[in-house]
Amino acid sequence: MCSPDLQGWTFVQIPQFHDFGRQISQPPNLLKGEEVICYFLYVKDVNQANRNICGSIYLTNYSLIFVSSNYFMDFQKIQIPLASIATIENNRAKNLVEITCKNFRIQKFEFQTDNIQKAEYYMYQFMKNIDAICFFKLESAFAFQHDNKGGWGVYKAKNELIRMQAQDNWRITKINEDFKTCESYPQKLTVPKCICDEDLEKARTFRSRYRIPVLSWHHSVTKATITRASQPNTGVTFSRNQFDEYLIQGIIKSSTSKFYIIDCRGRLNALVNQVAGAGTEIPENYENATLLFMGIGNIHAMRRSLKCLFELCQTEQKESYEKFNTDYVNTKWAAHLTAVIAGAQRIVSLIKSEISVLIHCSDGWDRTSQLSSLAQIMLDSFYRTKLGFQILIEKEWISMGHKFAHRCGHGQKNFWDNNDCAPIFLQWVDCIWQLMNQHPNEFEFNESYLIEILDNVYSCRFGTFLCDNQNQSVNLKVVTNTQSLWPYLNEQTHFVNKDYKKSENILEIDYTGGNLAFWESYYCRYFTRPLKTLAINHFNSRETNKLKRSETQHEKQIEELKKQLQNALFDKQQLESEYRRVLPFAMQLSEDGSQTDLITANEFLVKNRSRSNSKILISNNNTNNNNNNTNNTNNNSNSNNKSQNFNFDEFIIETKEQLVNFCENIKLNNLQYIAFDTEFLTPRDKLCLIQVAAGNELVLIDTVKLNNKDLESFVAILVDKNILKIVHAASEDLRLFYKSFSSIINNNLIGPIHDIQIAEEFLGANKTVGLATIVNDQLKINLDKSEQLSNWIARPLTPKQIQYAFNDIRYLQYLYNRQVQFLIQFDNFDFFDARMAELEQEYKNKSVIKELTEVIDNYLLAHKINKTQVYSKSEVGHLISNLPDLSRSNLVTGWRKALLEDVIVNFLIAKGLIAN
Repeated sequence: MCSPDLQGWTFVQIPQFHDFGRQISQPPNLLKGEEVICYFLYVKDVNQANRNICGSIYLTNYSLIFVSSNYFMDFQKIQIPLASIATIENNRAKNLVEITCKNFRIQKFEFQTDNIQKAEYYMYQFMKNIDAICFFKLESAFAFQHDNKGGWGVYKAKNELIRMQAQDNWRITKINEDFKTCESYPQKLTVPKCICDEDLEKARTFRSRYRIPVLSWHHSVTKATITRASQPNTGVTFSRNQFDEYLIQGIIKSSTSKFYIIDCRGRLNALVNQVAGAGTEIPENYENATLLFMGIGNIHAMRRSLKCLFELCQTEQKESYEKFNTDYVNTKWAAHLTAVIAGAQRIVSLIKSEISVLIHCSDGWDRTSQLSSLAQIMLDSFYRTKLGFQILIEKEWISMGHKFAHRCGHGQKNFWDNNDCAPIFLQWVDCIWQLMNQHPNEFEFNESYLIEILDNVYSCRFGTFLCDNQNQSVNLKVVTNTQSLWPYLNEQTHFVNKDYKKSENILEIDYTGGNLAFWESYYCRYFTRPLKTLAINHFNSRETNKLKRSETQHEKQIEELKKQLQNALFDKQQLESEYRRVLPFAMQLSEDGSQTDLITANEFLVKNRSRSNSKILISNNNTNNNNNNTNNTNNNSNSNNKSQNFNFDEFIIETKEQLVNFCENIKLNNLQYIAFDTEFLTPRDKLCLIQVAAGNELVLIDTVKLNNKDLESFVAILVDKNILKIVHAASEDLRLFYKSFSSIINNNLIGPIHDIQIAEEFLGANKTVGLATIVNDQLKINLDKSEQLSNWIARPLTPKQIQYAFNDIRYLQYLYNRQVQFLIQFDNFDFFDARMAELEQEYKNKSVIKELTEVIDNYLLAHKINKTQVYSKSEVGHLISNLPDLSRSNLVTGWRKALLEDVIVNFLIAKGLIAN
């Protein structure tokens, strides 16, 4: 550690306050290499309420040690590794020092003095010395001063490759031996045998920080793999790299034919990165690849959540457990755990289905490590042994470049507010504890083992968690000059789980309802208040939280669902794979042979609201013709599909008064959801028709005959948070609404939304499916799509166009009810609902970005300016200032040679159109 400036003094003796005090000149049991720098006598430990414990504080080059010196008390010792200290604050009025630690410890000491001047002097000297020792450069950490060395080499890439039986199709390349290919990757990387080093070099430029896709785990039987990388540099120009695509194809060739790309971020985060020059994969460029977003928050969200959790744990318990439960949920820590666990279990599910995955976030060293290592410990029982767990951490966290020095704030001040600090590893260990808590016999080690690892992540006593990557470790000579943590842990017998039973089980974590527990024994171990281990009733579903159902109704519905599940022919996993073969609306035969519906999704999610018998009275000359056309369609679609009635009252709205009446009736009848679709003229983005299904009515809103002012009442329905909007593949529809009605929508969002297409993906669809395919698979009804590209702006509409438009929304409400039932049965509804909440913001952001990009592109085209030249020249500022939409913002005055992408994003943020 850095040598403190002691200005010639090494000892401060504070006048004796208690006549029974005694001096201890040297603290016991110092580590090898640990030396006392200075000490203070007659200091009171304030943490112990109503216990007058006085003693001495010793500051060493490794820790702060408090030793009691009270004749009437048993000998006590408190030791705090200085590197684990997050903040140090002094209260001069009370002669008090408060130390907060990164592992949730809070320690308060009071200096016993007889006058204010001495108190200030002692406080100054203490703060000066501890500040000089606590905050240090990495090369001065105690790990380098510790006399014990060695214990390295627990993980070797070649041994792990052989253990996973992957050597037939995979090889270890030394392309990064000198860290020139990627400074944050290890020297040895596992890549497909069919890809040469020359192609790897050409592929690396397409990935952020040059972190190419490499192997993490390999299934010895099915050959399914987990690979990891960083985000691709697609940018706003949607760039591609043939060698990156070739590398992905090599991975598929070396594993399984089906392949998923798991982006740990939300789609919005990926979009923002794309505007900055990075982004995510374009699935069409990768054969047999499907892209999924996991919606896990970034390091800043995690740091804020940890700070809230720390503040919650240190408060005195004055409320009930229910209040603590609520406050815990409000910290969002449980929500973040849920997102990580759900993402890992999605990967496990894919691997079980013999589908390989590539995982990445932004740079590939935070969320990527979480999902990859959590999925592996759930899949592979070897990692649940002590040795296997050490190898997993070395492989997926240390060698793959998780930035321990930055994320743990080694030697840095302001841990709770440092932008580089984040509890990524702690969060992962919490997930491991959740897994261990639900499967107590599956692990060779116990909870104390996890806590000891976490304590030594922050302590800097060992070199294991000291650096950001292997490159930094080699430069600091960590292996030769420090000791590894693992031999120390292996010597301790109390870390062994006595109930351990070796198995090959694939584990899962039940994170629904109250099954995620609060890890009290870690977060509250230094606090005096007693707490039970609380099961946190954390729900992501906004709809479930919003609606207050009575306990009796809730229990009835749960029991009914249980009966239905008991009567099912398949278990949960079989249901998911056989979803498309289940009869429409999951009808079941009663004793007399008639069919009765299962409980509808609306009944499960909300209180039943009686719909009044009032009709929407709209006079329209075409109504009878429309009904006749539609009835013919229903009769001809499928004669066997008689169990579900798809006959509706059908209307066409052509006046403002008709539309206002229609929207008022939606609210008067307390409809919980509507479905809608649009028809528009693509080249000019001209909205031609809006189709709406509301209860037992289908309505066509003729936007050719109505202006934007006339449509205000319907836009109000779209942004009404109490009415769910059912759509199918709605990104373009919503973009058009945001563009056409921006002045009416303002800062509101169109939502909440249930997208039929996205729900299908959550229910096991292997690819993006169209509405016609879904209807045909589930209802055996063939939708005629011949009018899809017809001239929708021409009037009057043809009978075939009217029939097509009605059919586009006819089945959406039915599909919604059906999907929600299966989402609930698969315990996937909360995850889906959270994804839709995220998409609501993303749809708006994408529409605004696209519109603004068009403005800029049109300007460049009109002035005959080459876009590629603009991106590289400093006159972009002058160009942007001439754009009418941008010149009125405050952006231009603060512009400093930003790239065009940054200008777009900053403009959107400045106007409050997207989140920062």
